[in-house]
Amino acid sequence: MKLLRYILFVASILIISCNDIPAEATDVNYPSSFELTPGIKDTVNIIDHKGNKQGHWIITRTVTNDTTDKTELLWVEDGFYIDNKKEGCWRKYDEKGKWKDSVNFKNGIVVQL
Repeated sequence: MKLLRYILFVASILIISCNDIPAEATDVNYPSSFELTPGIKDTVNIIDHKGNKQGHWIITRTVTNDTTDKTELLWVEDGFYIDNKKEGCWRKYDEKGKWKDSVNFKNGIVVQL
């Protein structure tokens, strides 16, 4: 749990530092989403009524620690979708869940800055 909180803290810092959240990704209510903290509007992985990914998405994978047999949830990447297309700054994480790279997208296509 401490690892997940740490990852969320680091991700929030990266989101603030990236500072290119598309307005379209934050100003609409969608029928399917997930709250990180119940009661607080910090929803992620939103799917709209047409089945399109919208807003902030966190892509994860589950790994099992061979030594302790504990299952951990690691971040693979996170960023914003608009109409099922990646938009803005997407952050990628290594196999330990630590930030390793950022890639910028415009309308689902990688762009150079």
